[in-house]
Amino acid sequence: RTWLRDTPFRSPLAVTAAAAEGPGFGRIPECDKLSPLAARPSGGFIMFDDFHGSEEWSHFMGGIRRIFPEREVENLAAENEVFHVLFDMQHRTQIPGYQMVFSGRTYERDGTVPHWRGIRDDSGRLMVLINWNTDLGDAWEWAERPEYPLRFSTFAVEMGINFIVYAMSH
Repeated sequence: RTWLRDTPFRSPLAVTAAAAEGPGFGRIPECDKLSPLAARPSGGFIMFDDFHGSEEWSHFMGGIRRIFPEREVENLAAENEVFHVLFDMQHRTQIPGYQMVFSGRTYERDGTVPHWRGIRDDSGRLMVLINWNTDLGDAWEWAERPEYPLRFSTFAVEMGINFIVYAMSH
């Protein structure tokens, strides 16, 4: 049993991690549940996080096209409202997964440049946020570990709070 299958409309916010692992959208087999969640009249917001490199982007786009075949995926500029709802995130940075502790790299695979992208509904509201080549979830998960750099977890928590406040207020 999964959250999306059991309670797709109890929350206006869904967060997915490692969404693009493997062909055909990998770890989100119930992707048909996401479209009505984001498009519901009272608003909905989906954040995709923790997928890296060109191959996983290709897998992700294959799946997102099944969910939102007619919607455009756009790059989100640093000035976008979602980055300034509560905390000013004008200067964004790549958030590494925990693997950075061992590898010393902030990137995985060929994903050296972080991207924040989105999909809007008919009224222009951001309903899908895509964190590509960055891993906010790991920064949240490992925030209290002394070996994981505090600057990354602080940034990720502030960014996540902005996303939640945006989702709850739009």
